[in-house]
Amino acid sequence: MRTFPNHLFCVANNSVPSNISPCQVCGDFQCLYETEEDICEFLDGGGVLAHSIGDYYYGLKAINSLPSSSPQEVDIGIFHKIIACLKHSSGSIRTVQSELKNIPNFKSNVEERRLLLETLGYCGVLFPLEHTSPYSHYVRLNNAPRTSHSSDWNYPADFWKGRDGVNIEALNFWFGDYLL
Repeated sequence: MRTFPNHLFCVANNSVPSNISPCQVCGDFQCLYETEEDICEFLDGGGVLAHSIGDYYYGLKAINSLPSSSPQEVDIGIFHKIIACLKHSSGSIRTVQSELKNIPNFKSNVEERRLLLETLGYCGVLFPLEHTSPYSHYVRLNNAPRTSHSSDWNYPADFWKGRDGVNIEALNFWFGDYLL
């Protein structure tokens, strides 16, 4: 949402807006429906369910309703090891996902590690050099490219390779306080 364009809902030329007409700028739909079930699904699912403004809104609302907590020293140490793993990887995103399970005290399952890596992609910390980074430019994630039709990874993490490295500018923007 950092790079989300400030705009009014806009449908294709000569189209009449409806609940099934996506916006030509952001790809989202005109109506947002918020229910308690939507927010619970977000919390139970561990993250973004789909790429829509509604999901971003529900997610932020759900997270903001949780009691705040500060990372402990061990958490920051784990984060440093995750970043080091990403910086030194030469493999694919799946290879890194597997390597992360070897970090001491980092209790996570495959799905949680995938969501973590995808989140780092959304933040622009991970981005494939030959693709647009959501950190610097708005990307319509509901219509983003995929490496294959059967890939279960979301853009841009789907295209990331270890040789792409880590975007230090984005890393410092989002997590600089924890890297000192």
